[in-house]
Amino acid sequence: MIPGRIIVIGESSFSKSVIDRLVELKCDIIAVLARESNDEDHDDLRSTAKLYNISWHQVVNVNSPSIVELISRIKPDVIYCVGFRRIIGGNILQVCPVVGFHPSPLPIGRGHSPLWWALDLGWIETSATWFVMDEGCDTGDILDQKAVPILTGDTYTSLLRRTTEIALSMIPDLDLSRRMPQDNAKATLFRKRSKETDKWIPY
Repeated sequence: MIPGRIIVIGESSFSKSVIDRLVELKCDIIAVLARESNDEDHDDLRSTAKLYNISWHQVVNVNSPSIVELISRIKPDVIYCVGFRRIIGGNILQVCPVVGFHPSPLPIGRGHSPLWWALDLGWIETSATWFVMDEGCDTGDILDQKAVPILTGDTYTSLLRRTTEIALSMIPDLDLSRRMPQDNAKATLFRKRSKETDKWIPY
């Protein structure tokens, strides 16, 4: 498990699940930074932080000087940026390692909506991938990756639930000293899905 003082940056139900898991593991979460969102899987991380007596900060622009200054001032050893739909800039990446999560077999499936695309394309499995963020889009070194089976009749919600369970089970074994660079020659990139033109997938 990655030791030290932790900041969690997020906005979704997955972000909440990661906070719950880190608390269960008795990790030292010193702050939660959350962005307001109208997305379907948005979660109120303010109430989660309050439940665990963790400092909560609302984010409008995560790369703004005020947020960078806040992060630098409270001196985290690691940041978990999970379920957050904004790119983390270099000024934050220079403060400490930023651990991210992507539900695809990186380097395959970088970019938008990987679980939706996995269902659309008829994959029989995807992956839960933890990685160290860099200034690219899902391009950083991989910390751990495990297969997630896709079952007949899976909806987005059922696949997300299974992926989340596997992702949370991986957290105790994450180790920043074990990093594997991605093979960019094998990389693929998913575009943002369109409700008007892309196949409808049961939620």
